[in-house]
Amino acid sequence: MGRRRHIHGVVCLIALSSGAQSAACSDQSAPSVATKQAQVPAPSASAPVGYPPGKWRLAPDEIEHVIVSVAHILVAHSASRFRDLPQYVALRPTQRSKAAALELAHDLAEQVQRQPERFAEIAAAQSDDLSTADWGGRIGVCRADQLLDPFLDALARLEIGEISHVVETPLGYHVLRRLAVEPPQALGVSHVVIKYERSAGRMRPGRTARRTREQARDIAYEAWRQLSSQPQRFVQIVDTYSDAYDALGHGDFGVWSTHDRPVAPLALEVASQLRVGEVSGIIDGFLGFEIMRRDPATPRAMFSASTIIIAHAGTPAWALDKAVTRSKAAAEQLAGALARRLSRRPDHFDQAFAEHCETGGCLGQQPWSAGRGNLDLERVVARMSIGEVAATPIESELGYYVMRRDDPAAFQWPADHPLRRAPQFSLPEPRVPEFATLIEEVDSSLLAGLTLELKRQLIDRLGLTDDQQAAKLEAIFDKLAMDLPNVVPAARGALLRDSREQLNGLLGPELMYRYDGIAKAWLLRQLLARTGGSPDGVEM
Repeated sequence: MGRRRHIHGVVCLIALSSGAQSAACSDQSAPSVATKQAQVPAPSASAPVGYPPGKWRLAPDEIEHVIVSVAHILVAHSASRFRDLPQYVALRPTQRSKAAALELAHDLAEQVQRQPERFAEIAAAQSDDLSTADWGGRIGVCRADQLLDPFLDALARLEIGEISHVVETPLGYHVLRRLAVEPPQALGVSHVVIKYERSAGRMRPGRTARRTREQARDIAYEAWRQLSSQPQRFVQIVDTYSDAYDALGHGDFGVWSTHDRPVAPLALEVASQLRVGEVSGIIDGFLGFEIMRRDPATPRAMFSASTIIIAHAGTPAWALDKAVTRSKAAAEQLAGALARRLSRRPDHFDQAFAEHCETGGCLGQQPWSAGRGNLDLERVVARMSIGEVAATPIESELGYYVMRRDDPAAFQWPADHPLRRAPQFSLPEPRVPEFATLIEEVDSSLLAGLTLELKRQLIDRLGLTDDQQAAKLEAIFDKLAMDLPNVVPAARGALLRDSREQLNGLLGPELMYRYDGIAKAWLLRQLLARTGGSPDGVEM
């Protein structure tokens, strides 16, 4: 990946969001991958952790178009957490201290930088991410917005094949290797899924996930053992063992491109390495333990439908746009009456859609190929004519679906949809001015006003439940807003750094990590917008 010469202070983005990192923000030309990996310093307490905020943060809406591939080695510690992450991780339990984890991570980084050919071997032996360790640490081909921000900051600096120094996330410490994204290929996929108590995804009727992870792994191993000797019995194994709802369709998972946006990047990548008819090893994924089979990429029937979902009090809160108190029986009655009315007057469907949708699952016209949609909806749609509205609603975990079949040939994705955009393979690098210059030249009253706006953003988005902590955060920002107009422009950077140190002591590492994710680049974007600039229109 070509890399522009960066300016000191630009890559750091904002002093308020980042502590001083003079070494990391220095302006040096980039050596080749081979030279970088040969120049490996001995690990020490001062060895770098993380990378300066990448310029991609100024164009966050663009990263969903970027396809990347990466492998990692994770070193967890007793404070590691895995909630609210963009991808599933099976974390190895550990009582390792944070200091011990950092020391081990530096040691592993040195090992794989000196012997990059051993990255997969060392990941398998040492990584605490159990879901990727067996696969050499590979996360899979995915969209950039499916990765944690510190990963993207590192990938913005790494060449293909290059190995990072230590990177920190809420999971612990990572060593990354940027991998090449291979040309796209189409593949059909089927799978066996063994679920356990924390697995996601819809259950097959009559099955339960009330088993431990260890029990599920043992069942998955037995299914895999039988398939290893008799792969032709795949359908029978699915019928016997699989807990996923798509077992009703013999485990069919549809036809995919390896450049699609999969919910489970590793599973799709593993399937892409198989020959047609071959089955994989056991993959530890968010659906449970999966065994994949690669099928022929036979063209599939295309469907398209619009859906209204009538929710009820039992609908998961995450799916609701607003609170719903109606009972399940009332939702079924309402959905039934609506379906019968619209089946007689399908021309009223769009108006009803606007009036009745209460969940994020309500979708305007959406196309899919056979095997990649909701199995119940697909079976109903297949029996309908284009333009027809089903007279009977379909029950799901989100509520009751009222559905109209649409013409997939008439569908067009919106102009800003990722599928209308050519995929990119490098993170965006918008041109930006040097922050140190901008912060000194902007009007002091504007800067003070933005400080107060950032305070409101943080209180809302950090979700502080401790009133005393929230009050102290407000006081830090209020004082900063008061002081900024009263110092000479050259002293503003020092005020911002001092305020960040106070926030670091107040919030602690976990909230400070979230703070950085919110604040890094927000202030710079606001400054550019309100002074007539833009990330793409400023000369370097």
